[in-house]
Amino acid sequence: EVPFEILDTGAGSSVKIVKPEVCTLAAAITEIIRAGEPEMELCKRIPNILAALLQFLAAVVDTQYPVLMKEKDGVKSLIITPELRRLSSTPAALASQALRSLFLRTLDDAIVEKMNSERAWSDCVDTLHFTNGIAVLARSLSDHRPEWIRPLVTLMIPRMQSANDAYRIAAAAVLSALTKRCPDEEGEDDNKLLESLIMNLMKALEDRNLKIRKLAVRGLGDLACCSDSILNKYSSDAIQAAMAGLDDSGDRRDEIAMEAVNALNKLSTRVPNAHLENILPNVLLKLRPCFEKESSALRAVSFSLFGELGQRVGNCDAYREQLLINIVSIVLHLNDEEDQVKQMCARCLVSVSSLLNSSRLTMLVERDLKIDEQCYNYGQFLKEFSVILAFSFPDRINYYALNCNNYFKSTSSRIRSNAAHMTGYLLGELTPELRSTVSKELIFAGLMLLLKDHDIDVRLSTARAISCLHRYT
Repeated sequence: EVPFEILDTGAGSSVKIVKPEVCTLAAAITEIIRAGEPEMELCKRIPNILAALLQFLAAVVDTQYPVLMKEKDGVKSLIITPELRRLSSTPAALASQALRSLFLRTLDDAIVEKMNSERAWSDCVDTLHFTNGIAVLARSLSDHRPEWIRPLVTLMIPRMQSANDAYRIAAAAVLSALTKRCPDEEGEDDNKLLESLIMNLMKALEDRNLKIRKLAVRGLGDLACCSDSILNKYSSDAIQAAMAGLDDSGDRRDEIAMEAVNALNKLSTRVPNAHLENILPNVLLKLRPCFEKESSALRAVSFSLFGELGQRVGNCDAYREQLLINIVSIVLHLNDEEDQVKQMCARCLVSVSSLLNSSRLTMLVERDLKIDEQCYNYGQFLKEFSVILAFSFPDRINYYALNCNNYFKSTSSRIRSNAAHMTGYLLGELTPELRSTVSKELIFAGLMLLLKDHDIDVRLSTARAISCLHRYT
């Protein structure tokens, strides 16, 4: 049964109002936890209580208390009292406080402290981040109460088949959090339970709920943190999950793509090179659009993965070709608006510059970027890099210029400015013979449009770029 009613608030909006009966059950569980049963009897039921509270949390995290209580059979329901509202501002807070009471009753101060330090109690009542709170809780249990893990997972696995999205989300959050460490009662690796857990996460990759698919990719990507024996056994599954994440057609906000690239980034440091070579062309093809995503975190981790792949399998022809195709993107985002992206681009260039087979480019990158992965004088670096790039790859000059031209349409004014400057530096020093290979009409038309850009810095950058092109007639 759905634990809430949907209230139409008008203008196409609605809110979820929790049913008082559900809060009655949660309050009853809380009372049992605090003082209702002898210690030994309570301990026997803790996995069941945890499963019930986590499912309750997922089901009500986006609900509100009713504004007015309804009378039923002439008797007014009093469970949602002003006192309850004061102690638990939302139904999710009721679940969170019940969990805290449970750990205080069992004297698990280490779990409570871990939840405090990770701000996981706050995450538990947040509609966007409650699965993070559940994950912190599950990992704390694996560290401090391993004897509860198998019974809890055994209860959660059947919930992965539930018709209720909230129950499946709660189960997926627990399972995905335990791939890093899935202990038995003695705290040793429970490989049989891990196998069952991974099998269910692989099935979850096809779930209709985006949040569950996202959790599945995250959990399988965390296998990169496991021992060599476990990773060797499941590396193919982990890579398959990440590739499925990059292919997810319903991922309109790139949430699963972020998890997938993160997973590949972690896996690329540990799996055998043969695994990476098998997926390399497909990964590189899917990675390129991620360089231009609105999410700065996704851009940063994508450049990081590109650099890591270069370190591991950079000698492959497929990688070298993609490096030459994507070098403009990396250099332009070296001066991204976000510091995290700048650093990852600098690290990427340091990792892959030797693969360009140009000693001058390698020396330039090592001189300006290697020490602390920061570019202190981007304008000077861009000028030197562009000139060397042009003469190192004369057959690609027109491609690079047109690539810059594509960035004139970027939503980022910083990137538009960078692209204008790079165009000027790239083409300004060419010989007459090389100038004849350039699509001048397209490039100059793009620059003329940039002169009308709404951002004054873009217009200034474009004017400077055009001043470098005085040899063109």
